[in-house]
Amino acid sequence: MRCLVFSVAIFALVFGFLSARCPAQSCSGGGNDQVQQEGSAALYERYDYPYSVKNTVTPPKGETALVRLIESKEAFDEMFGVGMLMGTRPRLIEDDHFKEHVVVAFAEWGETPWEYTVRGVGKADRQLVVKVSKKGVPSTTAAFSPFLILVLGRETLDGVDKVLFDFIPEESPVTATGEVFSVSR
Repeated sequence: MRCLVFSVAIFALVFGFLSARCPAQSCSGGGNDQVQQEGSAALYERYDYPYSVKNTVTPPKGETALVRLIESKEAFDEMFGVGMLMGTRPRLIEDDHFKEHVVVAFAEWGETPWEYTVRGVGKADRQLVVKVSKKGVPSTTAAFSPFLILVLGRETLDGVDKVLFDFIPEESPVTATGEVFSVSR
């Protein structure tokens, strides 16, 4: 009987952790955002679960955020690790993915587990502009490194010298102020 009670308690803890850690749309692996332009292939795909920013990755000195343009699986693996639990294997970024795609990654360190929402992606003046809003509630007891991974077709970056992440304010209990982060090619 003790074993049964212990098993139920462990199941409840694991289920509670997973429910809090992974919103339904991001834990399925197939719930990654995919945005299309009319009459063309996907402009970008968004990945999150099961990735996490590695502890060895830090922002530049004096900064709280990092933007990277990643063109190889090796460079991607230097920044992100995979942590999967039991269940259906989520869709991952594979080695051959980089033949036709690049990754633009944004990571931020601080006391708030930000939830990012991509509001739009477009080109302007040799720049690819990613409009993003974020919301979250700060924690006084933990540090976080929330991230955003966008996979773009290589042709999307034709004629692009810089990728900008333009954070626009969103109405929520706690929102970020407008900020712009960029990476040059």
